[in-house]
Amino acid sequence: MSNLYPILKTIRSYLPQKSQFKFIILFILISFSLWIFTKLSDEQTSKISFPIELINIPDLMIIDQAVDKNINLTLTSSGFDLLIYSIKNPIQLNLSLANYNNGVGSIKLFDQKFQIQKQLFEGTIINEIDPPILNFDYSNLRRKKVKVSANANLTYMSGYNKYGSWEIKPDSIFVSGPLSIVDSLKTIPTLLINYDNVNFDLNEDLELLSIHPQVEYDTKFVNINLSVKKYTEKTLSSPINIINLPDSLSIRLFPQNIDISFTIPLENAESISPNDFSFYSDFIESDLGNKDKLIIKLSKKPGTVSRLKWEPKYVKYLIRE
Repeated sequence: MSNLYPILKTIRSYLPQKSQFKFIILFILISFSLWIFTKLSDEQTSKISFPIELINIPDLMIIDQAVDKNINLTLTSSGFDLLIYSIKNPIQLNLSLANYNNGVGSIKLFDQKFQIQKQLFEGTIINEIDPPILNFDYSNLRRKKVKVSANANLTYMSGYNKYGSWEIKPDSIFVSGPLSIVDSLKTIPTLLINYDNVNFDLNEDLELLSIHPQVEYDTKFVNINLSVKKYTEKTLSSPINIINLPDSLSIRLFPQNIDISFTIPLENAESISPNDFSFYSDFIESDLGNKDKLIIKLSKKPGTVSRLKWEPKYVKYLIRE
């Protein structure tokens, strides 16, 4: 740089007075750039923190996310190389060379010095690796099939309600993750959907709710379908059957029929009849303290019926001689 100064001074003497200030600024910038270049070309030693990337993780194993994310390398190399290293490209560590024991793994980083060296520029010297041993927790993976559930918050328009249950495709998925988490799973819900004043069929492709960052699904979306129909209320009169009545006895019921009320899809209301229902009382219960009345129980009803009620709940009887 000292040889450059007389040349620049000669050039300056030929410049107009107004241009000399700009020339001085340019000279300073060139000098500073040359100084930086010289410094970066020199060999230096520095400690640099590198992010790590774990590779070759054994099958059916998951690494705890709390593992240290960085290692420190004390390196000797040119200033240029050290400057590039400061960008912190990750250093890959090979877990196939780690030791595993009861949920705790360890990597002797000095044993992987050659593999680390290959990820650095040629001529870079590794003086120190900190920490010398990287410890981490791991879990054995568990894979099992779990049912999917629809996560929906619905309110229906007056007179409307769901018809049947949610139809979900697929209704079950395979999940994999830490044994302690997966074994406790009973169902995987979808993301929540909200609808008000529903009077239409629902058909949605929904994403499954992520229950834990270490649990993976074989599919992330399912299709859910729900039929919604207009309902009406209807009342009928139905007979009561007596079971377990001895052949030697004859009884008279009071009343002989009961009144039933229920809701049913409007499209099915006209086709339903008392024969679609069956109510009974068990005469054996008369020996259990009910000497003059029996409980009325339901044994059959159509699948389209909901909110079924009947009155009375008991039937009185009189034994005929």
